[in-house]
Amino acid sequence: HEKGLLIWVNALTLSDSIILSAKIDDDTAIAHDGESWGKLVSIGFDIIQTDWPLLLYQYLVEKNKKIKIKENYHVQKL
Repeated sequence: HEKGLLIWVNALTLSDSIILSAKIDDDTAIAHDGESWGKLVSIGFDIIQTDWPLLLYQYLVEKNKKIKIKENYHVQKL
């Protein structure tokens, strides 16, 4: 952040045997009301790579997390 760089984290869950982010991942987020995504935000990550972008977006909105989205980006409700 000090150098003006964005920090990216991968929250993808590959399998039970391949752990990428200390179980602070998509599966944990879905099982525990987005808790792990909130932890990633509180750590300071700017970009969270996820297989569940709509659920992450909804979590961030519900929890009033600071969201930085490009102006031309939109979320379509299903």
